[in-house]
Amino acid sequence: MELVRPHTVVLITARPDTWTIKTLDRIEEQTGWRPQDACFAPIGWWNPLAIKEPLLKKDVFPTHGDDSRYIAIESNPRTREMYAKFSIPCFWVTPEGTCLTEGLGRNPPETDVFVT
Repeated sequence: MELVRPHTVVLITARPDTWTIKTLDRIEEQTGWRPQDACFAPIGWWNPLAIKEPLLKKDVFPTHGDDSRYIAIESNPRTREMYAKFSIPCFWVTPEGTCLTEGLGRNPPETDVFVT
């Protein structure tokens, strides 16, 4: 959490929007922190790759700016490829919770917005 706490963080998830409050409350309960913005999938969308790109275009870029400096934290390799299409560098997290930087170095590049 210390990595992202000082930045604007946008949670983009394939979870249906009916889980918004429960999900954000659980994050805050476990970490003492909440993302500043969150994008949940409309009911019926369960494929992360299929929903995250439209949410990025429809909600994140218009709200936080096309020219903001973004970094993503993403475990799904296909979704990391999608972020790469938008020149968004990506950390990834293993199922064990280890953060891998894929050549980003020890510290993230200067950033305005983390998406996860």
